[in-house]
Amino acid sequence: MNKLIIVGNGFDLAHGLKTKYSDMVDFFWNNFFDECYKLNANRKSHYLTYDDELVTIQQKQMAIYNLKEILATKGLKEAKSYLRPAYDYRIKGDFFQKILQINSIENWVDVENEYYKTLVNHLDKCKKLESIDDLKQLNKNFESIKKLLCKHLSNEMIKPIKLNSKIFKNILLTPDINDFSHLNRYSFSLNNILILNFNYTNTIEKVYLDELKHLASKNFCTVSIIHIHGDINEFHKNPMIFGYGDELDKHSKDIVDFNNSEFLKNVKSINYQFSSNYKDVLQFLSQDKFQATIMGHSCGNSDRTLLNTIFEHENCISIKPYYHAWDGGDNYFDIICNIYRNFTKNFTFREKVVEKNLCDTLT
Repeated sequence: MNKLIIVGNGFDLAHGLKTKYSDMVDFFWNNFFDECYKLNANRKSHYLTYDDELVTIQQKQMAIYNLKEILATKGLKEAKSYLRPAYDYRIKGDFFQKILQINSIENWVDVENEYYKTLVNHLDKCKKLESIDDLKQLNKNFESIKKLLCKHLSNEMIKPIKLNSKIFKNILLTPDINDFSHLNRYSFSLNNILILNFNYTNTIEKVYLDELKHLASKNFCTVSIIHIHGDINEFHKNPMIFGYGDELDKHSKDIVDFNNSEFLKNVKSINYQFSSNYKDVLQFLSQDKFQATIMGHSCGNSDRTLLNTIFEHENCISIKPYYHAWDGGDNYFDIICNIYRNFTKNFTFREKVVEKNLCDTLT
């Protein structure tokens, strides 16, 4: 049998990388105050300006305080209160302004879901006004956010990353017979491992892949990796996919039926066609029976189309999530709820998902 390892952002977080949505926001504001500092340091005339795709900053007079120091010691809110009267600034794009202000956004799936909600709202507007100018601006702004994310992740990947021995062991671990229901118990040895990486980073290659392949080969097992949403080091060949991937949602058909391709620019299913990755995943699923192991992926709605294809595949005979635990709690329930939402056949959910007492924490 085979093993499919679904890797999400929690995997990178477990290795100490700052890859949360809030980390990208911090990266944005740190760069913002860097530019303010540069304007102040190099000021030779009135009204110096910095401008990029997401922000415009104009310095009106010399600043007598160090904004970077205030940011580091007192936080963002306090630092922003010191901006005027020395600086005027404007955040570009309604969508970027919106997600910066929504405190409930914690994960990347929340950003993708917010984009999808905004898209649905634009659908109603376009039906009434027969104009897609606002929609074009939304997609342009969303593209700029993707570029910001790429810069942030590239900056993170410069840092050294240490191998986690528990994660290493669990990647190679042969599924336990108790992971399978009595209907699906299957005499097996582990033949092939596919790491399906939903991250854009190459943490696995940097830390694990060579040693994994070496040890697996001793047991006549192969290990391979697919960056299903793009590879930060090879975006020219494997471009970033960031958007929405829930074709089971009730609004999805309305978006398709509106018959305007601007609405489909960030549909994951369409963007999967720009590489062989999706077809390669389907080929792996069809090879043999497999266990789907989840490491750091929330299994949220923005990947529901692909996850439904995996979880309800006839060869998928077990789904085992690794969860995150802290003092007084864990997120096993949240992951299981999200996995449940990816099913249309609930009886197969009950049959395939491994119960908590047989699961483990990621680290």
